[in-house]
Amino acid sequence: MNHCFDKARKNQDLWEEKLIGLQERIGYRFKDPALLKEAMTHSSFRYEAGLDGDNERLEHIGDAVLQLLVTETLVGFFPQANEGELTRRRSDLVCEESLLRQERKLDLFSFLRTGKGVGKLAARGTISIRADAVEALIGAIYLDGGLIEARRFFSMVLLPQPDFSTSLLHADPKSTLQEHLQQCGKEVPEYVLIEKSGQDDIPCFVVGILSAGQILATGSGHSKKEAEFAAARAALDAFK
Repeated sequence: MNHCFDKARKNQDLWEEKLIGLQERIGYRFKDPALLKEAMTHSSFRYEAGLDGDNERLEHIGDAVLQLLVTETLVGFFPQANEGELTRRRSDLVCEESLLRQERKLDLFSFLRTGKGVGKLAARGTISIRADAVEALIGAIYLDGGLIEARRFFSMVLLPQPDFSTSLLHADPKSTLQEHLQQCGKEVPEYVLIEKSGQDDIPCFVVGILSAGQILATGSGHSKKEAEFAAARAALDAFK
């Protein structure tokens, strides 16, 4: 019994040391470390360990805070945009795929306490868990430091990342590309699957954009939608 207790205590100490590294990575030191611990605790671990809380509450708060911060940014970038355009762009920026890209950059999953069952899931089975961890972290920063610190984290850590800034300028890039081609008198683009590789749990799709019999650009991703978006952004960049 003492051996099990000592092992659990050691694991707890190692995890708390890792969280110090996470704070250095994101450039924010929590005044209340309990909030960060809550943000990095998945419900599956709570059930197994018999804890009182997990990160679902913070994920809910972080979702609302992120919506506000993205809206602020979009209004600044596109002051003449109407409600429909702002809503569409915001949806693309706070969707699960966008959050997953941010999680990969921060490697949040390596700091997250999860139950034994989660460890047995294939990579595709943890997508929601990974995306929710980003929102939980934002929610924890908001409760610990207020909107000012949450805004700073967003602008200093998330926004500068290439995947996010590119999505900001070309949210829904497929629609933007189609509008551009139509304005130029060209055919509506067709997205064709060129290649699928990788394993079932971590597939890689390569998609090409076909217009007037020519491949305009290609893009890759872990889903067809992600690959199509990447190809559309590549085509838009080529037109600059």
